Amino acid sequence: MRNLILLIAVLVCSIFSVQGQQNATFEALISTDSILMDNVVKLSFVLENAEGSEFDFPELDGNFEIISGPNTMSSMSMINGKVSQSITYTFYLKPREVGKYVIPAASVKVKGKVMETSPLQVKVHPNPDGIKIEPDSGEADPFGDFKMDLRPRFFNPDWGTPEKPVEEPKKKRKTVKL
Repeated sequence: MRNLILLIAVLVCSIFSVQGQQNATFEALISTDSILMDNVVKLSFVLENAEGSEFDFPELDGNFEIISGPNTMSSMSMINGKVSQSITYTFYLKPREVGKYVIPAASVKVKGKVMETSPLQVKVHPNPDGIKIEPDSGEADPFGDFKMDLRPRFFNPDWGTPEKPVEEPKKKRKTVKL
């Protein structure tokens, strides 16, 4: 019974904390505003401190091909009683032609009101050398320092062949006649 009362108290505090959050924000982020042709740009829409519905992705007018998306990620954190939450919609886009393009505003409905992002500009440059650049994820790899290649230690294609013994050069004896 005591645990039930404690659980209800925590839930009530959480609900009031979520309601007392800062103002909701909705913004568009792009991995780069300048890209080489045949590369991919990461486009993210982040809604913070609100629960949204009816997300409306902008019309790209055929300037970009959607390679992946919408990929969604949501997070919620409570630090020193301050609750924050966010949901991110991510798309990977590949340009169809060289030029300067505007990605129009996206919209989402929050508590009956429609929130919009700012439009973004992307300049697509020619890529005569065929350079490929991966879009930055913006997230640090927590295991980045621990990565190592273990193949040389555990995988050796020559394990089945015996090694030739290494012959040491014979020492020459010095002889003296008596």
